[in-house]
Amino acid sequence: VNKFGSEFNQKDFDQEFAGILSNCDDIDDWADKEKLQDGWHACRKNYRKVPTGEKVGRWFLIVTLILCTGGFAGLNLGLMSLDCTALEIIAHGENEKNAKAAKDILPIRTNGNLLLCSLLLGNTACNAIFTIFMDEELQGFFGTIVSIFCIMIFGDIIPQSFFSRNALQLGAKLAPLVQVIIIIFYPICKPISLLLDLVHGEEVGTIHSQKELMKML
Repeated sequence: VNKFGSEFNQKDFDQEFAGILSNCDDIDDWADKEKLQDGWHACRKNYRKVPTGEKVGRWFLIVTLILCTGGFAGLNLGLMSLDCTALEIIAHGENEKNAKAAKDILPIRTNGNLLLCSLLLGNTACNAIFTIFMDEELQGFFGTIVSIFCIMIFGDIIPQSFFSRNALQLGAKLAPLVQVIIIIFYPICKPISLLLDLVHGEEVGTIHSQKELMKML
């Protein structure tokens, strides 16, 4: 157990030398601040430098994670904004392109709670892993600010604004990928979706009165 004098307590050690002295063996008097600082500087000289390839790999993973976060957020907003009743109407409409897109989306959109849970789980996982890796590269308050900014701009605002305007076409193109995501997260998300179905009931499409239908026409 390391013992620290009144002038150099554990809190000072944690703030100044945490993470640096874990592999240092050249300090024999842990209560002497000057020797501790000398040992700290010696350790910094021998501190492992991250290879360039590993550094590039980490940043590539960080960029990939923030893109995945944006994809999950955009798909969540885009697909969940598409009403099942509206999709059925579009699927039997005259526009062949939109009809095909609606038919591709309907199988995954029908079970809305399972789709919602899968996309939210993927989004949360990517956010958490992104924050961990970003903290390793940019530590401290600056790293926190950069993480918040990246998640807000590239993980929420830009993808959601894009998907909200192109939900039908983008949802149809990414429907096979969404089906794979649902299969991967099925063991976790299926019980949650069943619980949501039990609490809120199965999702019902939008129903319009005769007056509302006349207004739409």
